[in-house]
Amino acid sequence: MNSERWYKSPNLMSDLAEMLADGPLHEAMLILKERAKARRLTNADVTTLALQHAHLVGYQKALDDLNDLSQPPKKRTVPKLTEWDKT
Repeated sequence: MNSERWYKSPNLMSDLAEMLADGPLHEAMLILKERAKARRLTNADVTTLALQHAHLVGYQKALDDLNDLSQPPKKRTVPKLTEWDKT
């Protein structure tokens, strides 16, 4: 399945939204979000910190993507371009 088919399916998005709003999946998401927070590392070198940050960003992105699947996709608007005012 791809995202286009997901959003065209009548119940998948709303069912996921219900599960994320209440129940075991909601509680699991709260635990996972807590795990995605950065922890203070003492005596950590820059490389270790960068790797931890990259890992946590990817983890949080996965949680955000799951949340995004429970809502209609956001329409991207392109700003209207105007010519420079020649005065």
